[in-house]
Amino acid sequence: MLAAFAALLILAVIATGLILTPKPDSLGTYDLNTPDRPTFVGKPAVVLGNSSHTGIIANRLAFSTDALTVIRDLKCLNSTGFVGTLFVDGNWARDVPVDDLADALEPFVMQGTPIAFVNMTQQIIDAIGAIHGGHFSGAHVYADGVPQNMSGFWLRPSDGFTSSLTLGVGGPADFFNGITDLYEWGAMRA
Repeated sequence: MLAAFAALLILAVIATGLILTPKPDSLGTYDLNTPDRPTFVGKPAVVLGNSSHTGIIANRLAFSTDALTVIRDLKCLNSTGFVGTLFVDGNWARDVPVDDLADALEPFVMQGTPIAFVNMTQQIIDAIGAIHGGHFSGAHVYADGVPQNMSGFWLRPSDGFTSSLTLGVGGPADFFNGITDLYEWGAMRA
């Protein structure tokens, strides 16, 4: 009886592993709807932006959390009571005055919210770094002539300690995994 139970348990673990870890096909194409390696963490995330990339970022994050909000207007961003990671779509942010964006993000930075920047320009990243009087550098890696830089920034308000993560990505799979990496990095700090 115990052996039968153990065999059933092993089969269940194997079947669950096969279901929870789908792999991209062997031809090397990457389907955004296939969660290649994300783990479900469940901590909240907000995506700020209104470009074609905003939906891509949100779709990828949906594999890691069911507490996901997309905010398309800077005026609707509110830091009160927010606990989670804030993602900023750099393709959208390029059309927002840098000072307006920095002013909107300052309360998040000062309350210790991890902020993840996807496809940001160095000018925007420097403006965010200046909020706390420091410098925050981002990478500029290009794939097909398009900047694919991703950076995360976190300030611990109690002592001013900062942590950052910078990722350069070279293709669609790297881009999607970079979003997951930023989310997991932020979830450890939120």
